[in-house]
Amino acid sequence: MINIAPASPRSRDIATSNDVGVIVRRFYRAVIADPLLGPLFERYGVDWPRHIPKLEMYWEHVLFERPGAAVNTIAAHGPVQRSTPFDRRHIEPWVELWEDTVDDLYVGPVAERAKSRARQVARALRAVAVRQRRESPEDPDGPY
Repeated sequence: MINIAPASPRSRDIATSNDVGVIVRRFYRAVIADPLLGPLFERYGVDWPRHIPKLEMYWEHVLFERPGAAVNTIAAHGPVQRSTPFDRRHIEPWVELWEDTVDDLYVGPVAERAKSRARQVARALRAVAVRQRRESPEDPDGPY
């Protein structure tokens, strides 16, 4: 069973799989409760018991440079973007919640890497959203 709270918040860096699980689970609890982000995830119908372990593996791979299949985060979000469009209004609070979660729990170079990687993902997702808006013949104004 995964612990959901480190013993001493902000006393150390992210160092274990449990630490990653703590961040991911706390973060997505905040996302689900968020009045803007929660409904977006609900509309898409995220299967949280299946999705959370994938997210934990992704972040372990990124943060600890563990071997494993690299995930193309843009391709992974493609089906979501096509069925439940999201844009900067969603991406910016997503990053803010992620950074707040990491900052509330951990401090150090791996914690900084976690925040930096989330910002990279956010930049890429914003670029995809803008490109899709430009290419969409159905609604030229789009939700963006």
